[in-house]
Amino acid sequence: MTSAHGQSGDRPSGALGTDPSVWSRRLRRILDEQIGLYEQLDSLSARQLQAISNEDADQLLVILGEREAIIGELLHLNEDLSPFVSNWATLSAQLPPSQRDALGASFDRVAALVEAISERDERDRRELEARRERVKTSLVEVSRGKGAVAAYSRVGPTDPPARFQDREG
Repeated sequence: MTSAHGQSGDRPSGALGTDPSVWSRRLRRILDEQIGLYEQLDSLSARQLQAISNEDADQLLVILGEREAIIGELLHLNEDLSPFVSNWATLSAQLPPSQRDALGASFDRVAALVEAISERDERDRRELEARRERVKTSLVEVSRGKGAVAAYSRVGPTDPPARFQDREG
């Protein structure tokens, strides 16, 4: 059976199998791939903040596109990981302590990366929201200013011409 990631032969159809040497290698590969993808997301997240700070919308869109592709890969990996997570108590008991600890450390690394990325994304979301409000306020002020200029510049047939104008600036 071939998964979405091109690996085959080490997972019986619909089951994890009973041989820890087989399923633990598969779990190790999934976790290593996840860690690599989350590290890429973490790096993109830092670049995202830079693009927001520089008000570089084009770069931000490029980064968001890259993130979307990585998130798609992570969704497939999460499907592959699901049976291991739901059976972890039983599965981990079959492993030698050193292997169990190493896999547990990988799970912890994934969790730490997810938390760091989520926190940075939330901070970025708040910054984008604040920038949007500042732009909105500026647009309202520009609109009011244009209205005031238009009101002062209207001189119609019924309006007398302005007598006092500052013609020197």
